Amino acid sequence: MPISCTVNDIMIKGKLHDALAPHTVLACRIKGVIRGTVFNRGTSLMLKVTLNVGWEKSKLTFKKGEIAYDPVDEWLVIFLKDTQQGKKCNLIGQLDYTESLEKVRTGSSLEIRFS
Repeated sequence: MPISCTVNDIMIKGKLHDALAPHTVLACRIKGVIRGTVFNRGTSLMLKVTLNVGWEKSKLTFKKGEIAYDPVDEWLVIFLKDTQQGKKCNLIGQLDYTESLEKVRTGSSLEIRFS
């Protein structure tokens, strides 16, 4: 399933992987569009969102461009670098990564379309 992520007039396309986290992907599809203010941690961009799902084959290691959901703290996370997380997240998709995401600052508006 295709997705698009828009931040600072930069649009990045990607796709969802529903095999590892089908309930999380379904919750995203039902929302359709998620908008909010992004928090840049250096290794990832984080967006607060409530999906009301739990862990689904969660993992700790993520690659650059992957999108995951943290069901405990309710963050949608876009990984900017290969990362070993301190807590498990549900892998839900992959963006066609561009280096321009690393320049996104905390407080920027982010929109993700699940269509």
